[in-house]
Amino acid sequence: MADLCVVCDTRRPETGTNHLVLGDQWIEFCRPCGETEMLTNGETGEQKSILEVFCMGGKEPIWQDQRSTI
Repeated sequence: MADLCVVCDTRRPETGTNHLVLGDQWIEFCRPCGETEMLTNGETGEQKSILEVFCMGGKEPIWQDQRSTI
């Protein structure tokens, strides 16, 4: 994982990053950007945050600042 948010261009953000893959496009995002940046469905006009679309895939994001240190 490169650990670079492509939305805010932050390397090694405190929260870490997750990857959303949409076809041949990869979006690596930090938690703040995932929660606030919107994606728009070109066919329906429906808008969802990056994080909402990520969770639609049946996965929960893993954030570095929430990992157990045990």
